[in-house]
Amino acid sequence: GPIPMTMGEFIRRAWEAQTGDPSSFAGVPVRLTGFVTPRRDGGWEVTRLRMACCAGDAVPFPVIVKGLPRPPADTWVQVEGTWRRQPPEAAKSGVHFLYGTSVKRIKRPANPYE
Repeated sequence: GPIPMTMGEFIRRAWEAQTGDPSSFAGVPVRLTGFVTPRRDGGWEVTRLRMACCAGDAVPFPVIVKGLPRPPADTWVQVEGTWRRQPPEAAKSGVHFLYGTSVKRIKRPANPYE
């Protein structure tokens, strides 16, 4: 089944695959947990806040979801899918994509931060 990953781990693995050997991550089914953030283009992101010390220093870790309809904004979800290599200019932007296969609404986790 899909490998549960933190947003930070997914972003790190996607960056390494995009800038190095994509076969290490391409096509690997993963599961991400976060809240829905609408995009201006009509798409959406699954986002999780990463906290180093306290909530005041939290940084959003977003991943753009492709291929699935957008759930309501701010809904907590588990989304499953795979990473695919992007054109070289995408690697420079630091934007990462998950090509979704399923999305399920969930309750907010007891600890909403990474």
